[in-house]
Amino acid sequence: MGNFEKNISIEYLRNSANQMMQLKELSYQLLDLSEPKKIVDIGCGPGIDTVAMAKLSHEESHIIGVDFDQAMIDAANEYAKQELVDSKVRHIKASAIELPFSEENFDAVRAERLFQVIPSTIASSQVIFNELYRVLSLNGIMVLADTDWATVSINFSDIEIERRFVRFFCDVCRPNGYAGRQFLELMNKAGMIDIEVFVVPIIMRQFNSQFPLADWLVRELKSHKKATDTEIDSWMTELTEKSEKGEFLAVANMNIIKGVKK
Repeated sequence: MGNFEKNISIEYLRNSANQMMQLKELSYQLLDLSEPKKIVDIGCGPGIDTVAMAKLSHEESHIIGVDFDQAMIDAANEYAKQELVDSKVRHIKASAIELPFSEENFDAVRAERLFQVIPSTIASSQVIFNELYRVLSLNGIMVLADTDWATVSINFSDIEIERRFVRFFCDVCRPNGYAGRQFLELMNKAGMIDIEVFVVPIIMRQFNSQFPLADWLVRELKSHKKATDTEIDSWMTELTEKSEKGEFLAVANMNIIKGVKK
């Protein structure tokens, strides 16, 4: 497993939010925010989504954000105050696999890009899902969104290297790089109803430090000695040049699955 924690910073999440806007807005719609609800966002980060939902939701709704990183919680609470929604939303530090809530406590549960960052040595996708399912009320809505990193496609001339580097990123840089494809099965096995599946392509046109398979990937390749210097130089040089010419293109699929607890 790669040193992914240092790559998922508050700045990274804020910068990537605009790229994820279509996905985020769809996830809000699926939660049906027009009705009064008690909502929990697991893996809330710096509060981008909890604050957005507070603005969109019914005036009697209440939203709780949960994250294991105290810096994220502090940033989220500050952001809620800045946006004048702190009366509707609060953020607490807690583990996604041991939530400090009673059973069937929430009308809606949301998690975006949570499953991919939790190593299997800590908890499997099934264990994480079971905990989210536990706190969801009967007839409550669950919306899970995550990347299937195996779907990444990058306009690089050597397909063998491109496929090898993408596979390495899935397997090493992401604790669970295939999370997005697992949610339908998890919901179906739990007996959830009204399950809907959506796929949102994330289009990336800039090869820079914010692109995950640039500096981050290279650091891990070198650390694990999984590529030659020639391969890495070719990767960085060609994709940087394509980006400068406006020819760089990478696409990844984000899967959004919605289900209702029966």
